[in-house]
Amino acid sequence: MIGKTTYKTVGVSDQVLGMLREIQARVLLETGQKISLNQVVEHGCELYLKELREKKGDDE
Repeated sequence: MIGKTTYKTVGVSDQVLGMLREIQARVLLETGQKISLNQVVEHGCELYLKELREKKGDDE
């Protein structure tokens, strides 16, 4: 696959990659839905941002 960037080629550590794959596997086991590592990362970022916004709202 020429031109396709992978998490390994951009320097993501084995530990982080392992955590992402664990989340990916848990989603598959619990929902039967196969998701990409990109989807794991994107959804995690969305949840984090939502949490930050809620926390900021509580502080005001």
